[in-house]
Amino acid sequence: MLLPFIFLAMAGCQKDKEVPKPSVSDLLVAGEWKPLSSGMDLNGNHAIDAGETINADACDADDTYDFVNSGTLIIKDNALRCDPYDSSDETLLWSLTDNDTMLKWTWTESGITFSISYKIISIDANRIVLAIDASGTDYFLVFGK
Repeated sequence: MLLPFIFLAMAGCQKDKEVPKPSVSDLLVAGEWKPLSSGMDLNGNHAIDAGETINADACDADDTYDFVNSGTLIIKDNALRCDPYDSSDETLLWSLTDNDTMLKWTWTESGITFSISYKIISIDANRIVLAIDASGTDYFLVFGK
């Protein structure tokens, strides 16, 4: 008589299938990102504290960053343009390096290729925190949805 209840109890205890964690690439390409803040970590605590924030120009603050699966990054100027005579968005290339811990941006200006690599401090579906060492002081960029 107890045997059917044991089977029912065992069936009810089956482990739910785990939802796979999205990759860094999946998170990057899942919509446009907006700059939220930036700053220099002057006291070395790996955060942007009061007095360390760098205010972006209004024309940069309304930009959106669209990471496309193909490795293209489109920076859209949106309503406030820094250069009223330039109506084009910026197109760069992006790639993940060092086991998806670094985000590299590459672009060409006047025939010269430039690149910059940011350390990915954290990333989730709503926020990205990037850092780059600027002469011994970390410079942080924070993006959100």
